[in-house]
Amino acid sequence: MKFEALQIKAPRHVLRLGIEMIIRHDIEDFKKTIVEFFDSTVKYYPSQQALVDKGETYTYYSLSEKVKTVATSFKEDFGIKKGDRIAFILKNCKEYVIGFYAAMRIGAIAVPLNVRLSQYEIQYELEDCTPILLIADVAFWDSIKPIMEKIKTCRGCILVGGSEGDQFSHLLEGEAKEAPEIEIEGEDAACILYTSGTTGRPKGALTTHWNIAYSCQVLELPTGLKYLCTAPIFHVTGLYASLNTSVANAGVTVLMERHSTEKALQIIEKEGIEHMVAVPTVLSMMMNWPEVDRFDLSSLKYLAVGGAPLPEDLLDKTMKRLPEIAFLQVFGLTETTGRIVLRECHKTREKFGAVGKKLPGIQTKIIDDSGLELPPNSVGELIVKGPNVIQEYWNKPEATRKDITGGWLHTGDLMKIDDDGYHYIMGRQIELIIRGGENVYPVEVENAICQHPKVLEAAVLGIPDDIYGEEVAAFVVLNEGEHLTIHELQQFCNKYLADYKIPKVIKFVNELLKSPAGKVLKKELQKMI
Repeated sequence: MKFEALQIKAPRHVLRLGIEMIIRHDIEDFKKTIVEFFDSTVKYYPSQQALVDKGETYTYYSLSEKVKTVATSFKEDFGIKKGDRIAFILKNCKEYVIGFYAAMRIGAIAVPLNVRLSQYEIQYELEDCTPILLIADVAFWDSIKPIMEKIKTCRGCILVGGSEGDQFSHLLEGEAKEAPEIEIEGEDAACILYTSGTTGRPKGALTTHWNIAYSCQVLELPTGLKYLCTAPIFHVTGLYASLNTSVANAGVTVLMERHSTEKALQIIEKEGIEHMVAVPTVLSMMMNWPEVDRFDLSSLKYLAVGGAPLPEDLLDKTMKRLPEIAFLQVFGLTETTGRIVLRECHKTREKFGAVGKKLPGIQTKIIDDSGLELPPNSVGELIVKGPNVIQEYWNKPEATRKDITGGWLHTGDLMKIDDDGYHYIMGRQIELIIRGGENVYPVEVENAICQHPKVLEAAVLGIPDDIYGEEVAAFVVLNEGEHLTIHELQQFCNKYLADYKIPKVIKFVNELLKSPAGKVLKKELQKMI
């Protein structure tokens, strides 16, 4: 369908020709569900390219037809009904995209799981979310198979890939069917994304259709924009900030199976990528790649960075290399569907250290330990309320009551807000480690280390790292008379932890430094690294 043929009833973004991003304030006009904005884009842009995966392309019409076919199979062949969970253990691929939107169409809840998790971690999350169906890459089958008999609710596993021909392809090859009409509303649950728990167990952030629809429409971007989805779809950055933002704005999503610096640079040049979301570690690797100068990156118009603090020298280096780019710094959490505040760095260079101003419809406060709101420029805990904030953790009523009160999410982040409304990260109330954009809670790693029969106790903390921002370090006390090597302990942790959570620095000590009250003095330990 050509642009000139569109009617005045088309969505706002259809009628725009410029490249300037707009922060939308007309929240009442947003589509209220994922299905609604997906169908709207298909309606007005059926022949536009929607998805590129390993050289294979789909238009919005052809993508929609596959989604309908798979949605029908989910319902008819597996008996999936509204509110049932479908878990995914996949690298970025077209099957992930089709399966996700098929789940949305029938009112199911998608549960994307981190492919880097250990078998132990995957089992916990599957037992917690009780899926009816699992869709998994055949490469992970050997790890998943022993778990499946323990997941009593699961009616089957659809494998993707493999030399024998994958099972998901049979669904795609099926005759196109009109998907069943299921009434989906904004407050209906859409997705569970697990976030590391402060008590050592992951918590499933239950996002609604409206949470995601808001987050993906609050930034209005030009249609036809090419988005590089280099972040994993199991992550808030890949699923919300890349894929769904692209679809909501009638963009083209170019998938990377997994991030590779050189491959990303090649794709940006080859595909003419215009929009990319990355954590600072990924951006730093790209800007510091030894042969970056041989790649033409001039197609990039928008670069959004979040997930960890942004070093000003990295901002400077990027702006010098790409002076025309719209450089966006975003701060958010899994529980806020990825966006709370945004800073247009190319316009506000004088706001050194700021992460941005709150987006429309979102409320933020800085409070003290007693819960009282503090005046501007005071440091306290950030709490957030708005259409982006989850209302509960899956199957965790106590954690929900603790972290979400009256719609206000207690983030655990220490921040201040200046007189102009800009937010600044000052620290954390909890000892969160952010390694390359991935959250690691020390207590989770400590629990894993202490499972070893030779270990008496352990303390885990983050240490500065030039590449990943922070690295995981552990101080370990062994039981009397025991001996253990660093490699042996790392191999043991591999059973319980994702690879990025395993301590890269381990120091065996006779005792942990503690206060008179028995609390481990991690600041003192950090000085010993």
